[in-house]
Amino acid sequence: MRLREYFAEKEQNEEDKTEQEEKDVINMIKEKKRSNFTPKPGRDKWLDNYIEAVKKDVVEGVKSKVEMNLSKKEEKALKSLLMDDSIVVRPADKGLGIVVIDTENYIESLEVEMEKSKSYKQASIEQYHTAEKLVRKTVNNMHKDGHIGKEMKKYLMPKLNKPGKLKGNPKLHKKGKPMRTIVSGRNTPTENMAEIAESQLKQYVEESPSYIKDTTEFLSKLNEKNDQLPNDAILFCFDVEKLYPSIPKEEGLRACQEALEQRRDKTISTIAVMEMIKTVLDNNVFGFNNKQYIQTDGVAIGSKLGRNYACTYMRKWDEELSKFEKQPAFYVRYIDDGFGIWTHGEQSLNEFHKFSNTIHPNINVELRYSKDKIEFLDTMVIIENNSLETDLFSKPTDEHIYLHKDSNHPSSVKKSLPYGIGIRIRRICNRETDYRKRRKELKTQLRKRGYSGKFIERELEKVDKLERSNLLNYNSKHKGKDRVPLVITYSKNLPDIQRITRNHLSLLHKSPKMEKIFSDPPIVAFKRDRNLTDILVHGKLNKIFKATDNSNGRCGDDCVICEILDHGENCKIRNIVYGIKCKSCNKIVYVGETERTLAERAKEHLADIKHKRNKTVSNHFNLKDHSERDVKFTILEKCYSNSMYYRKGREIFWMEKLNTFVPFGLNIKSKLGILWPDYDSTAHTRPGIPATTSSSTL
Repeated sequence: MRLREYFAEKEQNEEDKTEQEEKDVINMIKEKKRSNFTPKPGRDKWLDNYIEAVKKDVVEGVKSKVEMNLSKKEEKALKSLLMDDSIVVRPADKGLGIVVIDTENYIESLEVEMEKSKSYKQASIEQYHTAEKLVRKTVNNMHKDGHIGKEMKKYLMPKLNKPGKLKGNPKLHKKGKPMRTIVSGRNTPTENMAEIAESQLKQYVEESPSYIKDTTEFLSKLNEKNDQLPNDAILFCFDVEKLYPSIPKEEGLRACQEALEQRRDKTISTIAVMEMIKTVLDNNVFGFNNKQYIQTDGVAIGSKLGRNYACTYMRKWDEELSKFEKQPAFYVRYIDDGFGIWTHGEQSLNEFHKFSNTIHPNINVELRYSKDKIEFLDTMVIIENNSLETDLFSKPTDEHIYLHKDSNHPSSVKKSLPYGIGIRIRRICNRETDYRKRRKELKTQLRKRGYSGKFIERELEKVDKLERSNLLNYNSKHKGKDRVPLVITYSKNLPDIQRITRNHLSLLHKSPKMEKIFSDPPIVAFKRDRNLTDILVHGKLNKIFKATDNSNGRCGDDCVICEILDHGENCKIRNIVYGIKCKSCNKIVYVGETERTLAERAKEHLADIKHKRNKTVSNHFNLKDHSERDVKFTILEKCYSNSMYYRKGREIFWMEKLNTFVPFGLNIKSKLGILWPDYDSTAHTRPGIPATTSSSTL
């Protein structure tokens, strides 16, 4: 709400047209990810009063008894898995569950892939630092030459100092269960460049004649192909093997140049976007098992540029494919997976396949075909009586592990589950017999997840009444689009927050300005808390995922903080969970987290101690036989995510692991601090609701 009020005022001011257009592009990108900027209180007293009133009612309405939905044994087993370095936990490819892998086998599999692939070579940590400097130089040069404005320069300038990470997801549905290699571009120097470049390729990708967005668009296009098929019609699918790392750089860049020239909106010049794309492709340095690698061809699967760069190249590849003398009667493509109908005989289809593999030596196409039926995405396409029929397809490895009835999610999510899945089945199955069969299977699957048969049937009866033809179109409803979302992690201990926001709306509307900006109360949008997959896959800190330390030792200055920092680490590191060790007590007594540099946060702690401010850490080091000289900082974890909620979760993890809660340490157990870390817990307390304290205010 503070952001909406802040920018409502900004929008009234005149700005340079080019700068504003550039800001619009950046804001479009920022809408997809969390921003940490929040205007300070004091701009409007009625807005401040409304926010405080809502916070107070939410805090006082929280149920004091918090129940875990894990048993003690399950919790113990979970901690054991998290600390076991002999195993790696990864999600299966295509979302088919999670896989526990022997660490040595996992390392061998990925290192062999790095060695045999022509798209990667081993690098040094110096190459990473060179890459970061090159990104900064490129951004400065683009701004100096007038290709980007100051806002774009600010957005593109690297803010984090971290190479990418190599990970692998097992393909359970393929023979030998090979790994899909993923190089994460999160928090790397080129991350924002990749985002901007990806957005500029979107128009060209989506206007490709063969492009399909998802299953709905595939079925819609297939539905338009309602001609009677000839007797010799063949259904075929192709799959480009390892497309992302295989895209030839020269051809990929040429395709991007053409794509950018065809844009209707050229707010960001083609020269600038091409420079960004080249920089992203040339500087993908990543780490695995204390080694560095650099990608020399293709694009990283985990890069934000990846999808649209791959699809841009594939549109040009499609154009080359269209030069074959005979063409499919129907052809669509979802990234690297193609589907078509062939009516020229089996021999010419095989010749078509051979031709596809001559377009470029890097691009290897695997072909499947059938005169009866074939699966594509989550759809089985069938030829029956010279007509096309569609049925739901699930991979044999799909366990259909839907959200459990007892899971800690909003009741609205669980209530909508049968209806939502039912709609998907209704959309895919164009024959009533297939729909009834899959409907029955769904009921069995949901019963196993704790839902009652009566409830499931009631929801599916609503689906029965829907016309399939209406489900082949996208829903364009915009209900509540202009309302400010109040995004909060769901807990069954929370009160009715939507009611609370409505109850205090009259307070906000005492200001005519606020009534104009906020005609309706915020709409509560719950996000789920971390589930077991998140904890096991992202929370498990296997050493192999770490690259060689990229902090490059101490900061190089005559630095007070580096002198009291463990293990020769760098005080400029950001987005961390840190510990404060007391030499006199000979243990870590406090765990905190910060998005800023450790140097900034540590200086605040030291200033508190020096000036004897009434804060937890300061009070401890001002005890008898303690002093500022007893302080030692240590970096416990460099967080993979910029999210405050993720850092808070990791902070609590380390508090528990190191047992730093009072009376054994200085941390105070917090129940509500992660909801509003700036909340003044001393102002509003009641019996049964303990005051909360954030590490940022200690």
